Amino acid sequence: MTHSGLSKVRTKSLTSGSAAPRRDGPCGKPQWGPWGPPGGATTQDVLAAIDDGGVCTLNTLPDAIHRGQVDLGYARPGHVKGSENVSFTQLVDRATGAFLPTDELRKHFDEAGALERARVISYCGGGIAATTNAFVLLMLGQSNVAVYDGSLDEWSRDPSLPMESEATGPPHSEITPENAES
Repeated sequence: MTHSGLSKVRTKSLTSGSAAPRRDGPCGKPQWGPWGPPGGATTQDVLAAIDDGGVCTLNTLPDAIHRGQVDLGYARPGHVKGSENVSFTQLVDRATGAFLPTDELRKHFDEAGALERARVISYCGGGIAATTNAFVLLMLGQSNVAVYDGSLDEWSRDPSLPMESEATGPPHSEITPENAES
């Protein structure tokens, strides 16, 4: 949103459902950071982040998928080596559809170390859910956030890229919304 000129979206509109978001100032030119296009991370960026204590690599899929206990059909189960987990499903109040209050959102990302690191790379299965976490991180003040578009779909297909996992759970055909969320 910041790259589209929406630099000051009010948090209240995202967490309470009241007061519509607004844009302060005219749309400007995109301001690309030192890593290229807005919000983008490559496979090489993620690989380099594994050994970089200044980068928090963040898996945004549900915990059971992160641990490799539920197989959604990726080439290998689990997560990028060393990545933390804050599921996008933890960020929204299911009853209202609004983001949780800011202090609750902050707690999830503090526990993962995402707010104290110089950079965060957010990924999921195909780069979609990761944008939710990236948006919330920006809302919380973490200004250096990238989304790895290839995510697990790309990463898990390359056996040379390191992954971690626990014992796998039900095969893809047995996945239900209930066991994917656990």
